[in-house]
Amino acid sequence: MSREPMQSNERVRNSGRENDMHGAEKSALGRRAFLGGAAASIGAMAAAVAPIVLPRPAAAAKPGTGATRNPLQIPPSLSVSGSLQARPESVDLGGGKLSAALAYNGTLPGPTIRANRTDAVNIQFSNFLPEETTVHWHGMVVPTAADGHPRDAIASGAAYTYSFNINQRACLNWYHPHPHMRTGEQVCLGLAGAFIVNDAEEAALGLPSGAHEVPLIVRDANLNRAGDLTYNPTSSGFNGKIPLVNGTRDPKLDVDAALYRFRVLNGANARVFRLALSNGAPFTVIGNDGGLLETAAQVAQIEFGPGERLDLIVDFRGLVGASIMLRDLDARWDLLQFNVTQFVSASGSIPVGRLSVITRLSNPVATRFFSFDGMSRINGKQY
Repeated sequence: MSREPMQSNERVRNSGRENDMHGAEKSALGRRAFLGGAAASIGAMAAAVAPIVLPRPAAAAKPGTGATRNPLQIPPSLSVSGSLQARPESVDLGGGKLSAALAYNGTLPGPTIRANRTDAVNIQFSNFLPEETTVHWHGMVVPTAADGHPRDAIASGAAYTYSFNINQRACLNWYHPHPHMRTGEQVCLGLAGAFIVNDAEEAALGLPSGAHEVPLIVRDANLNRAGDLTYNPTSSGFNGKIPLVNGTRDPKLDVDAALYRFRVLNGANARVFRLALSNGAPFTVIGNDGGLLETAAQVAQIEFGPGERLDLIVDFRGLVGASIMLRDLDARWDLLQFNVTQFVSASGSIPVGRLSVITRLSNPVATRFFSFDGMSRINGKQY
């Protein structure tokens, strides 16, 4: 089993497997304070380790001279029996200029893995980084040997096959490195990708699919003077100065006048995003970290923290010709521009009534006590 903690599903199903944030505003503020301290601790530890030196890209292409916003990159797909490589790469963050980064299979973010419940996963991973790494399947229920724990680090130039059977409800998960003292840096420099699990319960709802189901990995970043991704945490953690969505700066997405399902991941190291649409329209929230909620909820704004996932439906029907911005209200960033281009007769609907049956946790058989001492000790022992 994955070592990530499990929480009650009263309002958020299985939320918080590592850095996730949820709950009422009061509890969210406490959680946010904890995340700030955790980010500070991670930044301090990382400062003691020599950073990765990324190679400069080959001759960069001349930036485009067209629209100021760049087409949103959609990650390619990867099967559950595919291969995954991590290596330094030159990537286009938008506009044609190449930036040095770390990437899975040459893309930033890495390819989206799509699977069904009961599938067997056998992914051959090869480490072409100049240092050790692992692949951690964040949100997946996996055996210890497949968890990507820091103690199971894969040396530079080595390979490992991650094998496990999927037996969990439909949800959006993600994969990222988890080496000791290097997790924050390797993720910040580009190593992350989505892992989507589907099941029969979800399929029966008739949700938007195909081109109308889009994964969005939202994060922040810093670039050095050469335009390369850089990791420069401070005592309060890493907070980038620019946003990226699917590894794209200033992205835009042409959408139909139809319903869209957005599978959203906060891939930042420390930043909490507060999402809203510029036209004031609500999001229909149908799921989060653990999968579908029991019933859908409509909200005008929604906060989510590092590692947290959202399953949202946005209604573009009747809006042909409109331009709508997805915004982060806290940083005052325009994250993604939606341009509604044409009417189509598309399948998919906003679900009503019960979405999923969630078994409540009950009758605990043991009570355990934990003392969290600073940011590095639990019950007096270093974690």
